[in-house]
Amino acid sequence: MQSLVRKEANEIIDKLEVALLDRYERQDCDVNHSFFEYLYVRECVLIEGMRVTSKIHKHRHPYVLMEGAAEVWIDKIGWKLIEGPYYGVTPAGTRRVLKIIRTCYWLTFHGHPLGETHDLDDLEAYIIEPHDNEFMCTIPSQQIENK
Repeated sequence: MQSLVRKEANEIIDKLEVALLDRYERQDCDVNHSFFEYLYVRECVLIEGMRVTSKIHKHRHPYVLMEGAAEVWIDKIGWKLIEGPYYGVTPAGTRRVLKIIRTCYWLTFHGHPLGETHDLDDLEAYIIEPHDNEFMCTIPSQQIENK
């Protein structure tokens, strides 16, 4: 399957992940999941000092940085400082690198055709492009239904 991410960008980030794994330990980050009819909301808590590579989203979707600050690398844009509160849109095929400056509370919103599913595997199969993210933080998750 051809990636939505530009080949050169994927290769650069893959190499960066290897270098990061040599220098930093993988860290856990808290993720809360909320499920609504045709809407899935993911809240990630990223701790100051973390280095993170993002998943690759198949579809354009909004995100909100509620609080915190991160330096974010985006293909064809470069490094950008994002400070909360901040609203943005993730284009399909975006893969980011983040350096967390101040602890971040990051929300993403994903529409989907799966009704009222609470099955993360099904949701991720629809939302996320398969890719081994070696430095994506490990995610102990907590499900929160219709907060």
